[in-house]
Amino acid sequence: MVRYHYGDVPDNIITKPFIPLGYNVYTLFRETGHEYLNKALNALSSQLYDFAVVRLDEAIMTSRNLIAGKVTDPDKVLLYAFFPPVITLQVDLQQGVNKLLYGESASTAFCVINDITREIVFILCSHQESGIPVDWWIAGPDDELLDRRHLKYGMKIREIPKKVKSIYKVGERLVNILKDIRNERTPQFSLSAFVVCPVYGSGACNFLVENSNWEVLCGLHDGMNSKDLYKLPDYWFCYVPWPPFIRTLSFLGRGNFAKRLAGLSTDFRLYSQPIEDKMVPLLKEKVPEVWEINFIKKWHDRGLPTPLMTINCQLPNFADKKTYDEEKFDWIYPNDLKSIFLEDLEMEMEEALHGLFLNITHETDKTLKIDKSYILSTGYGRKTKIWD
Repeated sequence: MVRYHYGDVPDNIITKPFIPLGYNVYTLFRETGHEYLNKALNALSSQLYDFAVVRLDEAIMTSRNLIAGKVTDPDKVLLYAFFPPVITLQVDLQQGVNKLLYGESASTAFCVINDITREIVFILCSHQESGIPVDWWIAGPDDELLDRRHLKYGMKIREIPKKVKSIYKVGERLVNILKDIRNERTPQFSLSAFVVCPVYGSGACNFLVENSNWEVLCGLHDGMNSKDLYKLPDYWFCYVPWPPFIRTLSFLGRGNFAKRLAGLSTDFRLYSQPIEDKMVPLLKEKVPEVWEINFIKKWHDRGLPTPLMTINCQLPNFADKKTYDEEKFDWIYPNDLKSIFLEDLEMEMEEALHGLFLNITHETDKTLKIDKSYILSTGYGRKTKIWD
């Protein structure tokens, strides 16, 4: 099998230093090369609108069912969050988590930047009152809204990353203009806080194909600390302004950050995050290698890391220049711990890809044999199946 090298990536790609920071992105690159990686990132970025609509609709309908008392065992029903839309949480914890992270009344915007063109290609803007999403809208790459200009600087929304070097400053410009749009659309929220998360497409797509909720949470820590902790040229993504609680957690270290957020979102339990049925044909058609490498092969070769494996994983030393020169990009998981495989759970791939909630935490005895008795539920949202 051909293995591509980091040096093959052109230096003019602004996110080149971040590729090894994403386990899934780097795995895809090593097996397919940078040209295919760029193609895949463009294809996935173009599908973010479809992913978001499916996930947000399901989150809203499931939340409504909870309020109406139609959800049994809400502590076993998972859904995707509105912000950022790459993490999952129990439906009964959604309101409390949102209020803790973003406050009583807040608007949020998830803004994706194309790695190659450095243009904004996707915006998901939502508003939450008392932790409950009450309004949201999406702008895709062809939306005229992205051509709206900043009142002070004159630059179009889509062009801001091309004209501003720092991704944090990109976020500041976006806050200015998106807040104006928010106030025009929903003036009743004009006094509420506004938080923007600018993220490069490679960072967003790295989460899009990740199955473990614990790996996603650790990945959030890595991207937010890429500049300060890993000494990379900039942030892979960040919050603007930083929510105080999230910023405080980010200083606790990778493992503690994940533990705090996993405790808030799933009571520390492991969830293999789902891929929607509607999106599977699109992935197979547009990026079949992504489907094979990041979904099917991952389950067969890597399995699902336990939380204890994830928080004890040793990342490459990105602050050392030799790491890049010698391509020492291996993620080293504890060799005395074992991933979870489908045969352990007596489960078929198709069902596992719908979502898999397990009664496994970072405190689960590592000597225990994991089997199907640890399954709490499968699926997500309204299609959740509770296991006895």
